[in-house]
Amino acid sequence: MKPLKHQGASYRRNTLWVFRLTLLLERLRPRVYLKPPPALVQALKQVHQPLRLDLPYYAAHSGQEYVLIPWDTYMEEGEEILRNL
Repeated sequence: MKPLKHQGASYRRNTLWVFRLTLLLERLRPRVYLKPPPALVQALKQVHQPLRLDLPYYAAHSGQEYVLIPWDTYMEEGEEILRNL
């Protein structure tokens, strides 16, 4: 049975609406990100250097713990750049 003209337009409108809805749902679908491959370097804890009393240190927040970082020439240059901004 051939659809009437009025029914055909309604059918096309509904089809277009469903198509737009599927595109919207596809955009809203959470994307699955694969876990990155394991690092090819050792953990930084193995490079731990003993504290020295002749160097100044500052405390940096790392996760839920604090880490003492030596105040070296790199940090002095960074602080100087920030002062000159």
